[in-house]
Amino acid sequence: MKLTIVLALAVASQAAEADCRKSEAKAGIRWGPCPADYAPDFECGKLLVPINYDNASSEQFNISMLRLPCVDNGTSTCQGNLFFNFGGPGDSTMDTISKDLFNVTSEKLRKGFSIIGPDMRGVGQSHAVKCDEELLDRRVSLNVTNNQELEELAAYNRELGESCANMTGPLFYHVDTISAAQDLEQIRQALGDDEKFNYYGVSYGTQLGSQYAALFPDKVGRMVLDGNLVHSQDIASDAMMSEAATFENSFNRVVDWCKNSTECALHGEDMAAIFDALFDESLVKPLAAPGCQQSKKCRENVTSDELLDSLQGSLFSGREGWPKLSQGIKEARDGNATLLSATMPDDSDRSLQASFLAVTCLDGFGIDLESAKRMAIPRLLAARSLMPHSRGSGGITIEQLQCMEWPAPVTNPIQKLKVRAFMPPVLLVNALHDASTSVMWAVEMREQIPSAINVFRDGDGHGSYIGGETQDVMDRFLLGEETPEDLTVLKT
Repeated sequence: MKLTIVLALAVASQAAEADCRKSEAKAGIRWGPCPADYAPDFECGKLLVPINYDNASSEQFNISMLRLPCVDNGTSTCQGNLFFNFGGPGDSTMDTISKDLFNVTSEKLRKGFSIIGPDMRGVGQSHAVKCDEELLDRRVSLNVTNNQELEELAAYNRELGESCANMTGPLFYHVDTISAAQDLEQIRQALGDDEKFNYYGVSYGTQLGSQYAALFPDKVGRMVLDGNLVHSQDIASDAMMSEAATFENSFNRVVDWCKNSTECALHGEDMAAIFDALFDESLVKPLAAPGCQQSKKCRENVTSDELLDSLQGSLFSGREGWPKLSQGIKEARDGNATLLSATMPDDSDRSLQASFLAVTCLDGFGIDLESAKRMAIPRLLAARSLMPHSRGSGGITIEQLQCMEWPAPVTNPIQKLKVRAFMPPVLLVNALHDASTSVMWAVEMREQIPSAINVFRDGDGHGSYIGGETQDVMDRFLLGEETPEDLTVLKT
């Protein structure tokens, strides 16, 4: 098996020769035009970085990035560069900024900074991880109930991972977050003038930012981490249970809203019981989604895994998504689960999924098969009893199960950050009712970053850069105008 992978990697390395090359004299960022569908104000660049920072003779590959230059109108408002990462891992920061600039950045930030959006290694335009499309598209159940199902899932994971290794080349083994943080430092240096590293990261972007801070504390300028993911918990129990609990809490808030609001399509009915019945039905047979049969844009039925994914995803947008979620559950109860169906995967979806798995597995979010056989089923049973609606589901559970038998060694093992006490203040922001990143993770991040300041938004949804006073507090902090009082709780 190992010989097969090594031989395949040799072929893949040759195929990737245009993108990965032997170390050369260090060059700067090569700026040029962006893709045709980007606005003309953007600049796009590439920077050669090592595949393996632990090997002085490592091959190199190109990190791609986007820049929206700050226009200095003579009022001296430009304060340098501000880096962004919008999570995943696997989301293309370049695409997010180019397509959604005015939602993900405020006018104040665009006037105060040049916006820098790199696609991290293995993502988007930075030598994206590639895997076998048929395997990626296969609907493999994570609703495991016995050891045989665990073994079948592990065999699938091995096959998928080997396809990723064969198709991606040597970079497949080096897309961990420590390496990505080192890439950020290479970009910071290449931008010149030894400016401090100013940064906004959300979700997985908080793990990336915090690991950068641990590696390069003297380079940190103003840093905001929003919707915090800590890379230190016992993944097999603590992280899984805390995410499932915050998912459950978010859904319970929708149920309470439904009891009191006529905007809810199930007002006057037991929304939670209806959803639970749908889930039980989906375990026996996927729910029909007849609208998808006509449009061909979504799957023609909804499995139990997809139903929970759809529920959690619907909660990410906060209260504005609740009416549509209630309508989707109502229509599914009535025989049409189209609103809850997963979209048909396209190249962008596959790229995100491939990068997500490759990064999280190297970052140690998985468990080995023997540990899974001993503990995974009992933990899932416990979670399902404590969280009867979300059933122990969530990103951490998915990562645990999909990284079993992944054919690449962990290169960024789970551990607490070691951050200097005299680093500048780092602003940690979290919604109290985030459906994915528990507010407890922001508290744990505080413990590991001595200079951290916590701000909480008393609201719902995943991430808090959505307008209102919390966004304003983040902007003012990044611009150096005001540092908020620690443990501030905001309403919007």
